[in-house]
Amino acid sequence: MFEFTSDDIIEKVLSTSRVIFIPTPAERSHNKVNDSEAFLALKFAKTIKQVYGDRFDPEKTLGIITPYRAQIANIKSKINDNELSKITIDTVERFQGSEREIIIISLSVKNVNQLSFMQSINESGVDRKLNVALSRAKSHIIILGCKEILSQNPTFKNLIDFIHQKNGIYNLQ
Repeated sequence: MFEFTSDDIIEKVLSTSRVIFIPTPAERSHNKVNDSEAFLALKFAKTIKQVYGDRFDPEKTLGIITPYRAQIANIKSKINDNELSKITIDTVERFQGSEREIIIISLSVKNVNQLSFMQSINESGVDRKLNVALSRAKSHIIILGCKEILSQNPTFKNLIDFIHQKNGIYNLQ
């Protein structure tokens, strides 16, 4: 866990919980991007870089996972920091086998139909994609997504309920 003395809300969130869910609005655009999540992901990334200082290593400290290439491009287009531009922002499939101290997951869902695309349920009922995404983080996992849409799926509802029980849900919008 991080130790902070700042009044910065992102620092407080990171110092309070290791598993974090930030509810975001469902944006109405027709593409697979969510600007609110992109800006939040970068806000967390900037704070993490600042807190780590000289210890920040774009290849070890932070990674961002999102199911859609359009959201990858959206997040990358908003980065205006040379060091942050070196962090890996990719799909869960391409992140498999890697790990970082902190992982940010931008789910960017706009409707319930997208949830089936994001999942890969095995014979035992385990969502392989979600399992891989969650297990990439060594110390902190930050999930950004529309709670109303995600809660309509039993797997994501259980995840959100678990994070809620651990006092890890923060409304920053």
